[in-house]
Amino acid sequence: MAPRARWSAARSCRSYFLDDRLRVDVDLTFKDMTDHYFGVGYDAGRHTALGDETTKYHRDSFQLEPAFAWRVGRDLFVGALLDLNQTVASDLNPRMAADPAVTADGPNSLNFGVGPVLRFDSRDFPQNAYRGVFAQASFVPYLSWKGNHDRYQVLDLDYRHDLTLGREGSTLTWNLRARTAFGGVPWAELGQLGSPYDLRGYRWGRYRETTIAYGIVEYRLQFRAGKRGSAELGRHGIVGWVGAGTLGESFRALDGVLPNAGLGYRFAVQDRLNVRFDAGWGRESQALYVNFTETY
Repeated sequence: MAPRARWSAARSCRSYFLDDRLRVDVDLTFKDMTDHYFGVGYDAGRHTALGDETTKYHRDSFQLEPAFAWRVGRDLFVGALLDLNQTVASDLNPRMAADPAVTADGPNSLNFGVGPVLRFDSRDFPQNAYRGVFAQASFVPYLSWKGNHDRYQVLDLDYRHDLTLGREGSTLTWNLRARTAFGGVPWAELGQLGSPYDLRGYRWGRYRETTIAYGIVEYRLQFRAGKRGSAELGRHGIVGWVGAGTLGESFRALDGVLPNAGLGYRFAVQDRLNVRFDAGWGRESQALYVNFTETY
C-alpha cells in the first residue's frame, strides 16, 4: 500500500477597499495529513497517551472562512462571516473508532454557516499594532451535512488591547477570547486550544470542548537601530508572554486550567511585518513555532 500524503497549507489575506470603508478577511486551510485525536474535554486531553493505538488517524480537511466588515463609524464595523468546512477522518485507531463523540457524529462532516459580525477596531496598524483596541463578536448558525447532526451555532468573542510603553516598539498587549457552541456541533468543529495563535506550547487539537476560553498577556520589544538614542527601529525584537486557558461543556461547567508561558524572537522582513520564532511551554508540554505576522 502506497504511503498516505502528508501536507497542510494555510493562507490568510486581509484586504482594505473603498478608502478602508470595507474590510475583507479571508482564511483558507487545507490538510491531508496524519493527525491525533485525544477525545473531548480536559481529562481526555490531559490523560490520553499519544500513540498509534490511542490517538492517531488520517485527516483530510479544508476550511474557507471569509469575513466582510463595513465601516459604520470611526472605529465601528458591521458585517458577516461565512464558513465552509469539511473534515474526513480515516484510518481511525481503535480508541477513536469507539469514542462517543466520533460515533455520534460520524467520521465525515461538511458544514456551512453564515452570521453577523460586530467589530470595533482602533488599532494603528492591524498586522502589528503598537496601540489601540480590537473587539469582535460573531454568531454563526451552521447547517451540517454528511454527519449525524444537522444544525449548530457558534458564538465567538474576541478582545485585544495594545498599549505603547514609553516609546514606539515597546508594546504591552493582551488578548481575551471565548468561544462556545450550541446544538449538535461535530467533534471536528469543537473549540480547540493550543494553536500557534493562542496557547503556544500545547499540541494543537489535544484540548477540545464545546466551550473554550483563554487570556494572554504579552510584552513585545523591537530594538532600536543604529547608535544609542536613535528613534529608528531595527529589524530585531523579542517577546515574552504568560497566559492560561480553560474548557468545558459550557461557561458554567469549565473544567481544569492550562497554564502557558513562552519567549520569542522577531525579525522584521519589512516595516511592522515580522517573522516570528516562538518557544512555548504548557502543562507537561512544549512546542516551537515559525510564522509570519503576530499572533493576534
